[in-house]
Amino acid sequence: MSIKVKAVRGFLWTATGTIGSGLISFLVTIILARILGPYEFGLLEIIIVFTTISTVFIDSGFSQAIIRDNNPSQKDLSSVFFLQIAIAIIIYILLFYLAPPIAHFFDANELIPLTRFVFLTLIFDSFSLVQNANLNRQLKFKPFALASIIAILLSGAIAVVMAFNNFGVWALTSNFVLTSLLRSVLLWLQVKWRPSFQISSKSIQKYFKFGVNLLIQGLIDKVVSNLESILIGRVYSKQSLGYFAQSRKFNAFLSQPTTNVVQKVTYPSLAKIADQPERLKEGYRRVIGITMFCIAPLMIFTIVSSENFITVVFGEKWLKSSEYLRLWAIWGVFYPVSSVYTNVFLVKGKSKLLLKISSIKQVLRIISVIMLVKIGIMPMLWGIIAVAIASTFMYTYFGGRLIMYKQREMFNDLTKTFITSLISALMVYLTTKFILNSNYYFGFVVQLIVMVSTYFILNRFVVKNIYFFEVKEILSSLLKKNNNI
Repeated sequence: MSIKVKAVRGFLWTATGTIGSGLISFLVTIILARILGPYEFGLLEIIIVFTTISTVFIDSGFSQAIIRDNNPSQKDLSSVFFLQIAIAIIIYILLFYLAPPIAHFFDANELIPLTRFVFLTLIFDSFSLVQNANLNRQLKFKPFALASIIAILLSGAIAVVMAFNNFGVWALTSNFVLTSLLRSVLLWLQVKWRPSFQISSKSIQKYFKFGVNLLIQGLIDKVVSNLESILIGRVYSKQSLGYFAQSRKFNAFLSQPTTNVVQKVTYPSLAKIADQPERLKEGYRRVIGITMFCIAPLMIFTIVSSENFITVVFGEKWLKSSEYLRLWAIWGVFYPVSSVYTNVFLVKGKSKLLLKISSIKQVLRIISVIMLVKIGIMPMLWGIIAVAIASTFMYTYFGGRLIMYKQREMFNDLTKTFITSLISALMVYLTTKFILNSNYYFGFVVQLIVMVSTYFILNRFVVKNIYFFEVKEILSSLLKKNNNI
């Protein structure tokens, strides 16, 4: 099978897995949010902070190292497999005994049994890390996509039933744990690869040389990006943390799936042409342009319609989240560019440079969070957004030099996308302010129609944005090739 056909299949299955599972998870979250409240979601957010950081330790950058390896041996994969499971078990035992201090720190005794239950996901996930990395290396995304969709669907259904039967926060945690367990089991049922009982220190050292920088960078990123949740959970109420966390997750659902699909598929493919400067530059130029064409209008639309967005999706009791969502959406505009350029550093094998830049970003973020958290959640969030935007310029400058793609070129390429997005959002704002005077649901539908139609007309007929036609061509091509594959 040719690389081109593999890439097409990869895109289709990754899109299906990421967007499909994301939609199911989002629908489950909507239902649970209407049954449960911000307090329960705040408790879950505290637990997720620890699982997120622990996962970085368990992976230790080995997944990316495996993907970069064109020919890993059975001994290489088996060594990493057993090492990751051992790390996961050690971390689980440690966190099991730290559960009481964690509960005491956040003044929530119910966290003791909840954390010990949810931390099981660390062990469950460790069984599928090598499997998934090896599949990504081979551009085989179907098994993980199917496993994710089925796992999220089944666990989500169970969680909803539990929520209706007054299980409260246990419905949320059960959804989290069951998804992890089922996904790993379903992945193993589909994939033929099995580890052999052999561990080589040379194999581990080979991958760790590349992965150690990603481990350090990942730890810094996860600790710092979750610092605000820790401080809000400590300084403010669990309800406040629930509002804050839900708005961040909603923004992530809007901004990350498309970016993650593109990045997951292009990383193995672009890594193979890392030594071909012109092709690599053109490849990233298209990735950035197409991704921003899809994401920029969505995030700018969210900024001007956040109140209707939150109320329609989660209900009026979550309306306070809209002010946080509006700010997160500003970062959502810049996130795709930052994410794609992170990919550039990995493809070019510059993990040390990525670590240096990320460290600068996170030091600035720590300073802003610590200085502003006691002033208020909104000022703290403004500080986080400011640092994130500044760091994006650092990524584009240094990453652009690696692929000879200057910032000025990128800005020129994206000008039409941003102008049409802003004009479309202005039309939505004017419609809401001077014309629309109705309920949230009808208002949101009108806002959406105005945004989509204006953006389409401007890009298709007025500015004739090249990325409009690129997206149209890609969609047509994917549909045709999907029928022929």
